[in-house]
Amino acid sequence: MRAVLYTRTSAVDLGVTTADLLAELRRYATDVRGWNIAAEISDRGPGITGRREGLAGLVASIRAGEADVLVTTSLARLCRSQSHVVDVADLLEADGREGRHEVALVALDDVVDTTTPDGRVHWRDSVALFRRIRHAHFSEATRLARMKVALRGVDDTWGRPIAAINPLELAGYWHGSAGQRPLSVREIAGKMGYGQATIRKRLRELLDAGKLHPEIRDRHLAKAGGLRKGGRPAATRIDPVDLAARWHAGQSLTSIRKTLHCGGLRVDAALAELRSKGRLDEGLRQANIEKRRQKR
Repeated sequence: MRAVLYTRTSAVDLGVTTADLLAELRRYATDVRGWNIAAEISDRGPGITGRREGLAGLVASIRAGEADVLVTTSLARLCRSQSHVVDVADLLEADGREGRHEVALVALDDVVDTTTPDGRVHWRDSVALFRRIRHAHFSEATRLARMKVALRGVDDTWGRPIAAINPLELAGYWHGSAGQRPLSVREIAGKMGYGQATIRKRLRELLDAGKLHPEIRDRHLAKAGGLRKGGRPAATRIDPVDLAARWHAGQSLTSIRKTLHCGGLRVDAALAELRSKGRLDEGLRQANIEKRRQKR
């Protein structure tokens, strides 16, 4: 059998080294049981971050199917709590989905040896007891949490938390403010980070309370050209006279796009059409640009 050895020393283990503990495990595995040593893994103390790199390597080794038996000094050096014992038991069990075989456990100080039939029975009974204890602790914690919620006077529905939506922000997105077009429910949900059903519910509440004004939204939508499917605004018509006047006045293309609320491709296409019809005077534009520079 391939044996992987694991042990750990803590801050209170004065004079105890991982080398001594591993030597004891090595003598037991090779001299007493005649097993082959696949790996020797150890951790020293809790460390600054509290992480156990050796234990992480042990878990990876077992999941990779590199061991048939885990030999440790005691469960206290392997696990931190009864709940952790259950997690280790789950790790050592065979998993058909991952194609792993069952790994035996030997803890010398605790007289745990699952390589024998009696040892497997005692170990499974102990793990079942630990599972019941953990379930009882979780149930008690759940009941305590519900009691605390009841004492605070909060409706304990145990569903999603109530969405804390700012009504002023929601109304601004819905009406359209600061020159921005009104947004669709889908767009509002994306900006505020909530579901569309939640946004619709809050909008109905604001409408019933008289805090939303549909006529303002309709006016702003008409100015922006309405909404397409999916919340995108319909393409606004570019007035060729207005565009030519702004272009002759020396406005930059970026300024024209922002003013007309149109994309660069549409503005460029409209300018190209006016240029083909001879309705753009390049000399007049350059003269107005030069006047602007002199005023600066």
